[in-house]
Amino acid sequence: MDKVANYSIEDFQQALMNILEDMSGHKELMEQSQRAMLNVLEDFTDDKELLEDSQSAVLNILEDFTGDKGLLEDSQKAMLNILEDSSFERDILEATQTAVLNILEDYGEEKETIETINKELEDAKDNLEIRVENRTNDLKKINMELESFSYSVSHDLRAPLRSVVGYCNILREDYCSGLDQEGQNTIDVIVRNATRMGILIDDILEFSRLGRQEVRKQEMDLDELVEQIYADYSSPQKNKIEFTHEPLGKYCGDKLMIIHMLSNLIGNAIKYSSTRPISIIKMGTTLEGETTTYYITDNGVGFNQKYVDKIFGVFQRLHKGNEFEGTGVGMAIAQRVVHHHGGTIWAEGVVGQGASFYFTLGN
Repeated sequence: MDKVANYSIEDFQQALMNILEDMSGHKELMEQSQRAMLNVLEDFTDDKELLEDSQSAVLNILEDFTGDKGLLEDSQKAMLNILEDSSFERDILEATQTAVLNILEDYGEEKETIETINKELEDAKDNLEIRVENRTNDLKKINMELESFSYSVSHDLRAPLRSVVGYCNILREDYCSGLDQEGQNTIDVIVRNATRMGILIDDILEFSRLGRQEVRKQEMDLDELVEQIYADYSSPQKNKIEFTHEPLGKYCGDKLMIIHMLSNLIGNAIKYSSTRPISIIKMGTTLEGETTTYYITDNGVGFNQKYVDKIFGVFQRLHKGNEFEGTGVGMAIAQRVVHHHGGTIWAEGVVGQGASFYFTLGN
């Protein structure tokens, strides 16, 4: 209200008198008086008392200088319109204030709701952490029990198998002359099955061990590993195998796990292509974005694609045991190694046309 303090009613009167002295004609006089009133009153509509005093002053001036009742009434109406507009604007202001208060009140309720939800989320998080810790402890306990089980299997089952094979070899060497052909064949069957059982136990133990073993990373040359694995692979039909590989590059991972995985994949390709006159096995990589996909293909017997999910299951075989030897654990081990390294593995095959295995390895 600093503007109010700087002016008086006399100042308003003098301003209007100056305007009226310079004006002539009813219409022009009324327009100028209305404009003067609007300009003067614009800054004082919030002060009702001053507004009323100003109205009286203006009416007195008009009455003294015009002697025109019509002009006086028009000016009075103009003043009333100004007051009405001021009242309407005040109503709008009050309504706006009420709306803002309602919004703030709603926001306050929403804020309380948000705080309640956040508190519930914090409680749920704490409960989840407790449950995760309990679950971790349970898993550690289970792993210890599995370690104990593995030890029992390793010693309690393998020792009797070694005894069976040992006694069969004694019978074959010391009593061979006393056995007919059927007896010798029976001993061969016992030794063969005991040996197979030993391999199966080893595979189960290896599969179990991989589930608990931590990845110990070190840099390795995959090309050197593949060449060494193939060189160490013994097969009576090795001279009928065409094994080639493109540069595979280096990788940082658990070397023993990777060797085990590659050995199973290469051995699998050799085994299922052994019925071909020439086994053709290729390894290589494809690059898609930043992801390197490794592959190994063969021209073997292949498989029906609808059974692809069984390939990586434990003890799952798509061919009869008398067709191809194996325990049904090799591909499950390969999958576990790949998963331990943050990758994926999958297979594609066509019956009679070979198979392809693909896998990725995480960084």
